[in-house]
Amino acid sequence: MTKNELGELIARVFGLIYVFKGLLMLFTNVFGLVLFWDVEQEIYIRFLYVGSMLLFLLVAVLFWFKAEVIGKLIAGKEGEKPIGALNSEHILTAVFAAFGCYLLIFAIPEIADLLGIMFSPEEVRKIKFQNVNWVSKYAMIGLYLGLSVTFILGCRGLQGLVMKLRTSGHTDKDG
Repeated sequence: MTKNELGELIARVFGLIYVFKGLLMLFTNVFGLVLFWDVEQEIYIRFLYVGSMLLFLLVAVLFWFKAEVIGKLIAGKEGEKPIGALNSEHILTAVFAAFGCYLLIFAIPEIADLLGIMFSPEEVRKIKFQNVNWVSKYAMIGLYLGLSVTFILGCRGLQGLVMKLRTSGHTDKDG
């Protein structure tokens, strides 16, 4: 197995996780649409319930069908190098990439909520922006997306930083 294949495997596994998350939202959102239907907030409710499910499925399709590209981004320059035995560098790279994919799970419903607010009628948008602290919502979306992209695309650099910090101040004599 090469490093590219390991990255591709991580991308496909999270593609499946996103599919299951989207299907779970499908079933829970059917109850939400039936119980909390409000004609005044029709577009907002649709984006909140249906939009987040569709965003999860869209990201799942992206991760599944573009797994090779994502795997190459995760693996970095040494992607074709075969992995003999897993060492701490490989494990750290995989953990950082997986954590980035995990953080993306939290960003998707927030993006759907924000899109629902943006496409709502003026009256509903005013109410939502008064009730929801929109600055913190933008910051939260930016933080989740920024961290997930950093962990997915920068996992090799983060792994190198951790390994460097781990061995800083030690000499070979220290053991």
